[in-house]
Amino acid sequence: MKGGAFRIFDKSSERTYSDSGILVNSENEWFTSGWLADFQGDVGEGSATVSGNMWKVPDKTLTPVSNILLRLFQMTLGRSTVVSLWIKERLRDLLITKTKPSSMRYNRSLHFNEVAGELLRVTDSVRDQKASISSFSVFAKDTHIYVPSSRYYVNMKGVRFQKTYSDPVNSVEVEWKIIKGADIVFDLK
Repeated sequence: MKGGAFRIFDKSSERTYSDSGILVNSENEWFTSGWLADFQGDVGEGSATVSGNMWKVPDKTLTPVSNILLRLFQMTLGRSTVVSLWIKERLRDLLITKTKPSSMRYNRSLHFNEVAGELLRVTDSVRDQKASISSFSVFAKDTHIYVPSSRYYVNMKGVRFQKTYSDPVNSVEVEWKIIKGADIVFDLK
């Protein structure tokens, strides 16, 4: 369970619902639960719970000077296959894949309850030690990680739930459900 990410199919409406985890903006940086990392999880009869640390979404870009230096390197030493592959791995780590966990903690509970007409009920919460959460989003269907081959990327569109706070908060809790044969209902707590 990658941060509680899931994909579920509703046979009655022939729709697929996907969610790539919780997305939070804190102090102008984005954090996600949908990261391949250590987490605590519990799977029970008709339910699953996962919790862990939010991870910073890398967003580094090269400055114009760095970009020019990289191009000069590519035209000189970068012609060597061994050297260029070594540099490529280092740049990928530096610019795309290298990140670290934050102090924010998330908890996601998934409950399957077909008796109540629900396909799935999800309770998401994020907590931080200080009031720094300015935006909270769930039911996003996008990826925040590097994928070596773009042939496997699937562009998924849909309506996400996003709540923005004018004054940052230190905790957010949202319960939402996918109703069988219908749509999605969000409830901010």
